[in-house]
Amino acid sequence: MFGRRKKHPGSGHIKDNTFGSSNEISFSVLDAKKKSVDSDDERDQGTPLGRISLFTLGKAKKPASTPSKDRLIAMPSDDSGAGKGGTTTSLRDVSGKRNADAPSKPKWEYSQQEVSMRKSKRRRAKAVAISASVLVVLVLVAIGGYFGVRAIQHQMDFIGQLDDQVAIVDTQREALQPFIALVNDAVEKPLEELDASAQTAALDSQRSKLDECTAKLKATRKDIERIQGNLVTPGDKERSNDAMVSINAMLNMIEIGTKVMDECIDYTKDNADAKRMMEMLLNGDAAAREAAELGSGNTQDGMRASIDKSNEAIADFKDASALAATIRDDGKVDGMQLFIDYIALRISAQESAINADNAFLSVNSAQLAASGEEYNAKEAQAAELIASANEVYPPQLVKQAFDAWRAGNESIASWRAELQRSLV
Repeated sequence: MFGRRKKHPGSGHIKDNTFGSSNEISFSVLDAKKKSVDSDDERDQGTPLGRISLFTLGKAKKPASTPSKDRLIAMPSDDSGAGKGGTTTSLRDVSGKRNADAPSKPKWEYSQQEVSMRKSKRRRAKAVAISASVLVVLVLVAIGGYFGVRAIQHQMDFIGQLDDQVAIVDTQREALQPFIALVNDAVEKPLEELDASAQTAALDSQRSKLDECTAKLKATRKDIERIQGNLVTPGDKERSNDAMVSINAMLNMIEIGTKVMDECIDYTKDNADAKRMMEMLLNGDAAAREAAELGSGNTQDGMRASIDKSNEAIADFKDASALAATIRDDGKVDGMQLFIDYIALRISAQESAINADNAFLSVNSAQLAASGEEYNAKEAQAAELIASANEVYPPQLVKQAFDAWRAGNESIASWRAELQRSLV
């Protein structure tokens, strides 16, 4: 009974087609499982995570693909299809909706609607960002343009102020022209063409104008110094620098020119005094000669006339001596002492001649002889002294001093330099 059984071909209890037996149910369940897995494989194909193996699930929980009571099991539709790979029903419930226990898409995979919505949000966000960037740029451009316009207007204001100050400089340059001409004559014309009285009157008439011009130039210089720090273009800066050069030059010209004129007037006065001195000296000499001629007749009337002429000669000599002393005391002309000494001898000689004439009138022979000798001796000394001058008289001495002053005077050189700078 329990002996070894023989295996008979085709005697296995598993059959291809059964109708409700345990074998049929087992194979049907396996076929349904296989198709479910194959269907999931097709859905999951191409996903980065792949599918989860059926046999790696925990023991306490059934695999998601295992059919439950509420899911339909594929059953053969007839005898001919049973057990031969017939199709199974989809893992959906009778309503057509996917069962909650069926395998689902990965959580990171979004629906087409959500993808479209997210793309739309991104496009809107990008548009907002671009619009904001454009708005910021426009605001910055507007701000930059505003400040740029303000800067240009500010610069134009300073340029206008500079134009006004340059106009003032030009006006003051024109106001200085009479003074410039006066000084140029003093440093250029020959001494014989210069008149001390005319120079003095012209300079006195200019002094108040010079003071006014000095005040305006200093105020203009201060304004240009304030403007210079706000100028931008090289051309405007150069204009302001040229204006400053002209202002400084004109201020220096006023100071230097006034000094030059004062010194020049001293020389022209000395020249006038020298000419007047020579005139008085010649008049005195002529009167002295006439007195000698009148006394040579040895008559009382002649002696009285001689005395008058000698007094006239003395007066002329004294005036000449005073002028010579003035030139000497100015300290600009050397050699005037010789003429002062010469005139003193001539005065003393005329005094001796008067004594002699009075001795003749009083019939005092001794006094007449002594006074006559004194007269002759002093005239001889005077002649010898004037001969040592080598015919260089006071006017020539003044001219020599004036030419030397003009040739080596630093003030005149500075005047000419500042005059050129003022024309910038």
